Amino acid sequence: MNAVGCFIFQGSFTVGVAKRFKVIAHLEDGDFGVATFKLNFPDVPVHTVVEDWPLGELAGKVDLLYGNPPCAPFSPIGATISSKKKGIGQWRADDRIKCWHNLMLAVATIKPMVFVGESVPRFYTAGWELSGKYAKHLLSMGYMVYIVLHDIKFMGAAQQRRRVFLVGSKVKLDWPVPGHKPVTVRDAIGDLNDPGEYMVPRDEIVEILPYMPTDNKSLVNLYDKAYGHMTREEQKKQGLHRPRFVEGRSTFDRQIGTVFGNTMLHPEEVRYLGLRELMRLMGYPDDYRWSGNLGEAIGEMVKAVTPFAGRYAANVVADGLKLDRRVRKPKVIEVVRWAKSSRILDMKVVPSETDITGRLP
Repeated sequence: MNAVGCFIFQGSFTVGVAKRFKVIAHLEDGDFGVATFKLNFPDVPVHTVVEDWPLGELAGKVDLLYGNPPCAPFSPIGATISSKKKGIGQWRADDRIKCWHNLMLAVATIKPMVFVGESVPRFYTAGWELSGKYAKHLLSMGYMVYIVLHDIKFMGAAQQRRRVFLVGSKVKLDWPVPGHKPVTVRDAIGDLNDPGEYMVPRDEIVEILPYMPTDNKSLVNLYDKAYGHMTREEQKKQGLHRPRFVEGRSTFDRQIGTVFGNTMLHPEEVRYLGLRELMRLMGYPDDYRWSGNLGEAIGEMVKAVTPFAGRYAANVVADGLKLDRRVRKPKVIEVVRWAKSSRILDMKVVPSETDITGRLP
């Protein structure tokens, strides 16, 4: 079965999809991540100019069209959503929204049997005006629509990463509850002899690490206890820099939170996690290659759909296409396949499936 990726960048979504599909093209709007993708998938053509996408040539030839437009317009890390005005975010003024528009244009032109688009949960919640509009558009084209809330910590990952799939399908799809037992950081990286290239923390972080209590993995609180008697201006004059709020120390015997970048310290050593360790936590094969330096590689890695999620989606879609149960009465179904709370240690999936067709904007 044929698949086409759209806004896949360095290719991790494709790592998962390629287990069940023949990927025949990537559609991008620039060169970000393309060099890394070509190192690992040299035979897949990549089209980097939207106006030159061969949509007409691909029409009728694609079983699965999958995409990962930039999630920053909806991400709390990107700070483009107003927390005081839930659902009235600033994403409307974010130019990157055009990637979603171009992706949906590709769906309308190529008319794949199944479409899967991925984003952060706020795309569905705070961005319901947009995601709901797309769900309505897919419905009008005869697609059954699934909005799938999932978390890769239930797919065999040692990392919590809650995301949402917007799916349009001409066949009925079954979304199994991921049955993997909890995977710890030790399970994921404990056998690595070579952590890969890594960075070391600044001196002020090195000094406070020995005093980090086992029940507090965030560096910010510890830093404030050590240097809180000084003003920020005084800290800066002495060359001190407060850690980012996402910086912390991982623990061998549990999962970690979402990897946002080079922010996670090794559980025991005085260094950040290495490139190969991060690759294991994200789900890449050990021999995956990167075209840039360490910072560029991590930057490409964390903006992607993980191979864990890509493989899960590919299995669901491939199995559904084989069963070929055609949709006769399209509707919109919310599919929940994650824990009720967002706590990392909450490992109990609370599955549900709800018809939300009546909630469309």
